[in-house]
Amino acid sequence: MRIWGEVLGTGMLKKELHDRMNDIDAYLGFVMELARKTGREDAGTELCGFISKRLDMIRERTANKLRPRVYYAMGHPLFALNRGRFEGKLVEAAGGTYVNRAIGREGKPGVTISREEFMDLNPDFLFTSGFLTSTVEDTLRYCSDRSLDVPAVRGGHVYTMHPSWDFGSPRWILGLMMIANTIHPEIFDFSMEKEADQFYRKFYGVPYRSVATNRSFAHAGPARTKSERGNKRNNR
Repeated sequence: MRIWGEVLGTGMLKKELHDRMNDIDAYLGFVMELARKTGREDAGTELCGFISKRLDMIRERTANKLRPRVYYAMGHPLFALNRGRFEGKLVEAAGGTYVNRAIGREGKPGVTISREEFMDLNPDFLFTSGFLTSTVEDTLRYCSDRSLDVPAVRGGHVYTMHPSWDFGSPRWILGLMMIANTIHPEIFDFSMEKEADQFYRKFYGVPYRSVATNRSFAHAGPARTKSERGNKRNNR
């Protein structure tokens, strides 16, 4: 509470916090700053070390490789994430070209583009954000109905991201590995189940599969029975 009071008191939430959480290297610096403020430097160093080891390896291995064109949508294919979004930083760190940067306008958190704009972007891969997502089947159907004929669609390179792996929490390192696996399968073969389980056990103290996913506005979490709701309240 003391730290949040300090953050609010300095006005950091208005601008600085957003900017630092929207840049990969600044994000890690912010984690260490909070770790020092809370007397948890060892924990912060461990978390940043886990992330940096994988981040640096992916950047190094893709440094001189051909960079496929990657488009990032939210909700449906014609709603494009802004060019400066964190998801795009993950694409670039994974060795891709984030084609959303070519869109000349921005919204919150993105903008609707025309069919012609989408076709001009000509992506090799299409990702839909886990924050507001749709299934791969729905995305392909949407593209078919609107004749959005680009390499990503023709090749079936359309993917839905995990709801909490591409923005906000430190779990973005898992999203980075997933993107790297997808756009550079000739280089990477991360076992995402094992990587996720290691991360969740190490930093959350629980197995990955024990966590219910409910971070997407598009998909509600599983309904709980009255008994389950009561047990949750009693266990708080």
